[in-house]
Amino acid sequence: MGWGIAVAVVSLIVVFGALFHRLISRVRAANRVAEHPDSVLLASYAPMGRLLSEKDFEFLTAHPGYHPEIVRRLRIQHRDVLAAYLRSATRDFRQLHALAKQMLVSSGEDQPDFAQALRREHLTFCYAVTIVRCRLLLMPFGVGAPDIGGLIRPLESLRIHLAEMVSPSE
Repeated sequence: MGWGIAVAVVSLIVVFGALFHRLISRVRAANRVAEHPDSVLLASYAPMGRLLSEKDFEFLTAHPGYHPEIVRRLRIQHRDVLAAYLRSATRDFRQLHALAKQMLVSSGEDQPDFAQALRREHLTFCYAVTIVRCRLLLMPFGVGAPDIGGLIRPLESLRIHLAEMVSPSE
């Protein structure tokens, strides 16, 4: 009976440690974005477009040893990687958006244009994410690849707005 309690206590300590580490990681990432909105590197999302390209599949089908199963597995892997990019872009947008709202609320002056731009970018981004997710789900049924540009533009626009607010003199 004593070992069972010890195992339970150690398990709880490990779980709480992991949760605490995850929380601290999120706070550090949010602080990094808050201090340097330019740290959200949109160039890191450039490979998303390449994942949707048909060139890799055309290359595979043109070579000896081609088997349809290889292309099927590669398409699944590409969709999985694209979904991970989508989660990362969503996380970055949420961090930038939260920072922008915080700056808007804490600023001493009324900024209706910025508030309207913030709402517009949020709606645009949510719409783009929804479209990309739907297209990802429908790709196995022959629906074309989603447009990633619609996802990146609101993220870039929000990043630019924030950079201008952080350093208006530049």
